[in-house]
Amino acid sequence: MIIRTAFTTPIFQFDIFDKDLNDELRKDAYLQEKNNNGRIVSNAGGFQSNHIYDTDVTKRFLTKASKYVSQVKEVINYDKDLILNGLWYNINRKNDLNRMHCHGRCFLAATYYIDAPQNCGTIAFENLDRHVVMNGQNINYDNPYFNGFYHFVPKQGTLLIFYAWLNHQVNPNNSNEDRVSLAFNIE
Repeated sequence: MIIRTAFTTPIFQFDIFDKDLNDELRKDAYLQEKNNNGRIVSNAGGFQSNHIYDTDVTKRFLTKASKYVSQVKEVINYDKDLILNGLWYNINRKNDLNRMHCHGRCFLAATYYIDAPQNCGTIAFENLDRHVVMNGQNINYDNPYFNGFYHFVPKQGTLLIFYAWLNHQVNPNNSNEDRVSLAFNIE
């Protein structure tokens, strides 16, 4: 038997934990919450900052993250220049979540987990094949041929990069600790 993969939707995972950088990002996230009105986009509860480009720590983070974006470009054989199109913090407390959404007018989206306590909610990516999602009997399969959703359990220090048009949601934080992340878009 030959199995040919007709369509593939990769999600790129990098474990890039750096304690000092992480501590500074956490401090900056809470400072932004204190001094930044924030916005409501996909978040139900919690805090989502406005776009931040100019703090020293986010600049250092982007310098570090750029090499991983370059690796993704190479793997997917993408030869166009990419530019940053938004960077923001998310702080989800107990029961906070992010509704299903995608990142329009962008090519890649990314999330870096500053703090991801146990039971803080998976990020669930929706299968691009609507027929699989609509077929409710497939919901219980743990098989990439049938999954309607792919659930990733966040881990502190993990950077996920994915296609921006991939619908995703953040399930409720069932922990008593904050889930803190830094997200960005690339076009």
